[in-house]
Parts: sequence; C-alpha cells; structure tokens
Amino acid sequence: MLQRTKSILWVVLIIVVVGGIGYFVGRDTEVEVLYQTATVRSQDLSQTVQVTGSVTSQDEVSLQFATAGRVAEIPARVGVLVEEGDVLLRLDDVSQKAQLVEAESNVLEMQAVYESVLSGTTGEEIAVGEANVEKKKVSLRAAENDVISIRGEQDSEIADIVAILKIRMDTAMDDALNLLDGVYDQLLSEDVRNDFDVSNTIVYQILEQEHAAVAGKFGSVDASAQSVASNTIPGEVSPAADEVLVYIKEVGTVADRALAAANSIVVSSTYTVAKIDAIEADIVKLQGTLNTDTINLQTQIGKLSTRSAYYQTQIQKAEDAVRNAREDVRVAEADLALTKADPLSSDLKKAQANVTQARAAVDVARDALNKTVLLAPGDGLVTHIGPSAGEWVSTTDVVVMLISPDLFVVDLDIPEADISKITVGDGADVIFDAFRDMVFDGTVQFVDPAETVISDVVYYQAEVGFADDEGVVKSGMTAEVTIATDARSEVLTVPQRALRSRGVGDRYVEILVGEDVIERDIQVGIIADGGFAEIISGLVEGDVVITSRRSE
Repeated sequence: MLQRTKSILWVVLIIVVVGGIGYFVGRDTEVEVLYQTATVRSQDLSQTVQVTGSVTSQDEVSLQFATAGRVAEIPARVGVLVEEGDVLLRLDDVSQKAQLVEAESNVLEMQAVYESVLSGTTGEEIAVGEANVEKKKVSLRAAENDVISIRGEQDSEIADIVAILKIRMDTAMDDALNLLDGVYDQLLSEDVRNDFDVSNTIVYQILEQEHAAVAGKFGSVDASAQSVASNTIPGEVSPAADEVLVYIKEVGTVADRALAAANSIVVSSTYTVAKIDAIEADIVKLQGTLNTDTINLQTQIGKLSTRSAYYQTQIQKAEDAVRNAREDVRVAEADLALTKADPLSSDLKKAQANVTQARAAVDVARDALNKTVLLAPGDGLVTHIGPSAGEWVSTTDVVVMLISPDLFVVDLDIPEADISKITVGDGADVIFDAFRDMVFDGTVQFVDPAETVISDVVYYQAEVGFADDEGVVKSGMTAEVTIATDARSEVLTVPQRALRSRGVGDRYVEILVGEDVIERDIQVGIIADGGFAEIISGLVEGDVVITSRRSE
C-alpha cells in the first residue's frame, strides 16, 4: 500500500573498536602488528536484495503459497472484492504451530539452564548425584556376584561331567583290552594257531598285523587316560578323551578283522561249525560292548564341549556386564564431581549460546507458520480459486487469481548470487524516480525456477506486485525495488569482514584475548545489510573479534 512521505532510513552501525585499535609489538622480530577489532553485540538484522526493474500493468495476479501443505480453510470467494492483507486461504498449520510451541518451550528451557548454570549447583542436585553413584555401585556389586555365581555353577557341573567322562574312558579301555585279549586267545595265540587251518590266509595275516599294532598302542593310550585322573580342566581332559575314542574305534576294526578270520577257519573235527560259531559269538558280544562304550564316550565328550561353551559364553556376558557397570560408576562419579564444582566460564558461554540459538529457532518456526497463510497482496477481485478444502498444494500451484485496475508488477532480473534469498511472499518497497517521496508496498508474487542468461550472466526472473491507489504509476516506468528477504531480532552479530573460512561450511573467527589470537569455530546465520553476519553459535556477547590486521 502506498505510503506518502515515507523515506528509507539506512542505519549505519559503527562498530566500536574495543580499546581503540589494539597493537602488539613482537619482542623477537620487532614487527608491530596492528589489529582492528570489533565487539560481538546483539542487535536487529535485516537482509534485503535491491534490484531495478520495469513496471507493467497487471490485469490478473496469480498467487502461490511459499510452502506446501493441505488446504484447511478458504475464506475468499470468487467474485468477491478483497482488501490488502485479507486472508485468502489457510493451510493446515498444526505441525507448524507445534514446532513454534516447541521452539518457544526450548527457549524457556535453555534460559532456565543458563540461569541454573549461573546460580550454581543446589544441595538437592548433589544429593541426586550421590544417590546415582550409590545406585551404580549396587549394580556393579550385583554384576560381580553374577560372575562368581556362574563360575561356581560351571565348576560344579563341569566337575560332574568330567568325573563321568573319566569313568566312560576307563570302561572303554577295559572293554578294549578284553576284546584284544579275547581275539588273541581264540585266534592268534600259539596254543590254538596250529589247531586250525584258514581258507584265506591274507585275511588272517591282516588280523595278526592290525592286532599287534593296536595292542601295542594300548599302554600309551591308557597312560594318557590315567594322566588326567585328577584333572577337571576341560581343555586338558578332552584331548585324552578324544584319544581314547579314536583308539576304541581302532579296536573295533580289529574285531571286524577277527570275525573275517574266524569265518575263514576250515571246519574240522577239532573246529566244528558249532565251535567256530561260538568264537564269532564271543567276538560279536565283545564288539557290541565296545560299540556301547563308543556311544557313551561320544555323548559325554559332546556334553563336556557343549556345557563348557555355554559357561564360557555366560561368563563372558557377565564379565562384560561388570565392565559396563564399572564404567557406569566412573561416569556417575565424574558427573557428581562436575555437579559439585563451580560453574566454568565455558559452561556459561555455552548456555548463553544455546539460548541465542533457541531464539533463532523460534524466528524460523514463526516464519514457517506465517507461510501457511496466503494474504491478498492488494485490493482486488477474486477471479479464481484453484484448490478445495483438504486438497494438497505445492509451492508451484496457482491457488488464487486476483484482478485489479490499480495493480502493477515490476519485472525483475535477480542475480544468481541473490536468488536463494528470495521466496514468494517476501515483502518489498518500490520507489520511482518520478516521485521519490512515495514508497509503494509490494510483495514477491513469482520467482522463475529456470535461469535466464543475459550477456553471458545468469539471472532469474521474478515479479513484485504492488497497488497504485493514487493512479500515478505508468506502465514502462523504472522502479527501484528493495526486497526484504529475512530479518532477525536481537541476535548476536559480528562484521562480515571478521569471518574466516577453511572450506565450505567450516567458518571461524579470530578472538583477541589479551595479547593472544585464538581461532573460534562458529555457525553463521544470515549475512545482513550493513555488512553484519548473524552468529548462531560459537560466540557470546562481549567477545572481541579481529576484523583486520597489518604489520608495520
């Protein structure tokens, strides 16, 4: 809307140089370094983009939301005249309101934290910390007792398993010896060897060889089994048990050879069929006993392995729990010591920075909420409403069209460097050379997402609409447009020339502390008019930053 005798006052903020221009003289190099500094201070910031464009009359204005969302309310009606500022459409703003409430709550929370840090620790907080330490110690003792309990269970059960395993080993070795002796007495001894003939001498010779070899190993295997008679360590008992298991399987092979040899005995008056059958029956019986020993031994070996692995896993878990509990105690004790300590300067600065950051988040949330309301940029007649209530719209959808004989548009070519700052709905001031004392209130109505190349330079076309209630603006006039792209209230600021960069997104400033220069990492918000930058985190009010230096 036109405002007469309105002038734009640019407030030039002069940075107060702390202590004037500081300088330090290097003692070794005798080089005088002059620093120009500035003090971090809170102030209001505004960010604008200034562009010159040409005016055209506009019979119809297409309006879009600056944010996507679902249409909740449509106060406007087609064919009805609206005034500037009237609400045309509203989007569902439940999420945006919740975010604003959360952001405002976070400001209160951060402010409370700051005041708490400033006032120091209370007796109640110390009591809570001490109770937490004792709680963690109780958990540690419980975890240590768990380890002791599991180890006790392991020792008892494994001892029982090993005792049974040793019995199985002794039984198997006794039965193996009985089988070897039985085969020898009935088929291989000198007392019987000349009493019968065999039809297959090769089978008999194999029996003699294998029996001699297996019988010759009995002593060493039995000694190995007896060597662990008083041992309960699974890792030492298991190898001996495995050795016995392998041995009795070899004895079982001897039994198979004996049956083949007995089957090759030639029937005679001395070795009748009945006698040969009896020999075979004895061997089969001994072999069956040995097979049972094999199964029993395998079962017990498997049980020892399974239960040993189980307890190893349980003990590992319990010991991990002890380590975690010890770490919890350490952390709780460290927290308690920190609680009892006086507040550090760094803690105060951090708390203050959190308050500043929380307030900036409120500004962002409030701006997001405002974007859910589409206002009439000027007086006009509603000619079209696109969506219906409940319909989803994007930022590219034309939702309302207005027509007015007094509505004009300034066509602008926005430089590539400024286009990211501008969004549909941003306010703007429009001034003409023909009447410098008049300022027209405008609104960004359109931003072309596609670039336009002019003389090898990239621009983006935009339109700013404004109303001419006095009827003085003519099509074709040149207008100076100042678009208000962003604003901050009471935020920390430094001169833009104080900013330093190590790369993309890695910004810092140099802090002057006494005679020392210290680098401080920062998070930067908007770069505002007047050469000031918003500081979101990293600095607190009163810090002294270096803006330039020179050596003399």
